[in-house]
Amino acid sequence: MKRLIIPILMFVVFQVVIMMLGRLLRQCYLSQEVDEDEVNAVAVTGGAQEKITTKAFKGGYLRAVMGGVELDLSEAAIETPPATIEALVVMGGAEIKVPGDWQVKSETRAIMGGVEDTRRRETPSEEATPDLVMTGKVIMGGISIKAVAAEFPGDESSGLNRDLTKEAAQHVVQS
Repeated sequence: MKRLIIPILMFVVFQVVIMMLGRLLRQCYLSQEVDEDEVNAVAVTGGAQEKITTKAFKGGYLRAVMGGVELDLSEAAIETPPATIEALVVMGGAEIKVPGDWQVKSETRAIMGGVEDTRRRETPSEEATPDLVMTGKVIMGGISIKAVAAEFPGDESSGLNRDLTKEAAQHVVQS
């Protein structure tokens, strides 16, 4: 029993230190001033969800340290491209949803992690200005960029796509 006391005590102290550092880091990141047309999404040992609906999106910060961020830009618009999001993902993840017609350029650096762009898109010309530029670092984590199709009143195509996806998934399960 005495042999277990020191490892248990070390584990508890380690957990307390991690929790305190996480709180300090979160407070530091959240104290950064951003405009109403910018985002400051922070998740430290937890999760965060942000939905941006501004029509003059400029960019901002995305930070996930041992946590996850869901950033929904599907209803946002950019007045003067490019908007820039500086990301820091350490042992965590981020999912960014953008309108289907946005051009996104990733300039992030990854170490034992990566940035995945799952959107179907045409190859942009060299002269085309991207709508959104992702910069920053990904360390032992990941960022996923997904397209969200715009839904218009009376437009049944989005519902049709959902039904077709469900039908395809059921077909795979039955096979």
